[in-house]
Amino acid sequence: MNKVISTLSAVLLGATLSGCIDTGDLMKQDPSVDQFYTLDKDRLLLCRGTSNQCQDLTLIASAEELMPQIERIYGGTISGPNYPVSLAKLITEPPQGQYKATPLGESGRYLQLPINRQTDSVWDTLKKARNQVYD
Repeated sequence: MNKVISTLSAVLLGATLSGCIDTGDLMKQDPSVDQFYTLDKDRLLLCRGTSNQCQDLTLIASAEELMPQIERIYGGTISGPNYPVSLAKLITEPPQGQYKATPLGESGRYLQLPINRQTDSVWDTLKKARNQVYD
């Protein structure tokens, strides 16, 4: 039995090293990633398209010094005591009407947001906030 396992391991290792096993399909990116953002209003997650690449809006509460970047681009404010909910409201109802959030499905839980200067600033700011907390 050990000989069979050893032989199988050697064959798979050899195939992997020689490039015979194609993993290209496993690594393909979700095509919606570059088309829009999705906001999960219940979990306060901003995701790229329908992928699992998400930023947590709750991170903004630990990064008050980063809020002015978003506020400047939106022309609005993120206020306490609940900064993440305030941020969600700002990006779903931009004060200057820069874009319109589109509901996805009937529940109203998910909203589609365009990829633009404003939403990219939120994404980048949340990424910085995450890096400050976890790096």
